[in-house]
Amino acid sequence: YSTNIYAQSLEEAVATALDSHPDIRQSFARFKSKEEDVNRASSGYFPTIDLTAGYGYEYTDTPGYRRNAVEGDDGKTELSRGEFGISIRQVLFDGMFTSNEVDRTKFEASAEKWTLIANAEDIALEVSKAYLNFIKTTELIKLSEKNIASHQEIYEQIKERTDSGLGSIADLSQVTGRLARAQSNMVSARNNYRDARTQFIRLTNTQPENLVLPVPDAEMLPKDSSSGLNLAIKHHPVIKSAKQDINAARSFKSAVKSSYYPKLSLELAANADNDIAGESGINSQGTDVGGHRNDATAMLRLRYNFYSGGKDVANERSAAYKVSEA
Repeated sequence: YSTNIYAQSLEEAVATALDSHPDIRQSFARFKSKEEDVNRASSGYFPTIDLTAGYGYEYTDTPGYRRNAVEGDDGKTELSRGEFGISIRQVLFDGMFTSNEVDRTKFEASAEKWTLIANAEDIALEVSKAYLNFIKTTELIKLSEKNIASHQEIYEQIKERTDSGLGSIADLSQVTGRLARAQSNMVSARNNYRDARTQFIRLTNTQPENLVLPVPDAEMLPKDSSSGLNLAIKHHPVIKSAKQDINAARSFKSAVKSSYYPKLSLELAANADNDIAGESGINSQGTDVGGHRNDATAMLRLRYNFYSGGKDVANERSAAYKVSEA
């Protein structure tokens, strides 16, 4: 459709702004980042698997080897060291740290979601204001043009009467002032029009062409100010975001307390090394039994920190202040 017959509705202007406005994209990126934080926190429920491997040069010179050195041997050893190991660690109990971290990140993601919605509503409101303001300033220019034309006509009539001696100088002076005021109003109206146009373009990144006056749906409006206030308190996204921030702060406080509990984990490990610690597998008589050493372990490990320099207490107090802040 050509621009002279295509009308841009308020809904289309709002949709265009929401699709392209950098503040909305920034809020959306923050929300998606918080969602990934939930995935990061959930990883605490799963095992960690580590693989290590290495190959290189090893030089060994120890008292034990020097004592056991045979004639002609100085006890120093040079070997090509090889290492390979794999370990699996599954946390069985961490003082509810992981569950509280998952809850915290979920609440933070929810808070960012409501912040995104709030920002979108704010942008929609700004676009609506700019849309209506552009229509208003356009109409004001039309009225100013008619006003100038009307005053110009009156001015010419009174001037003609004054020039013919039928009118007074006072009437001519008065109508001249009114004409000048009408022209000044036109300058002001054009400036307001340019400002409104610039604001519309800034918000939507489109030209305001063929805008149509929107018709509000009266059924969607609150019946009175009291019901409107209650509706806002119940459904406003900023308030919902604040509530989720409070829940996130409380979950963070619970996660901090996990430091007071022991950590229990199941750890499985296996290593296959060759020619390490100066042992090649060849004894003094020349017999070669192989330089490899293999081991495997399956352990339940308990770790309990008794003192950390007051860090845990400080973290707990900090978390309490964060709850108060939220």
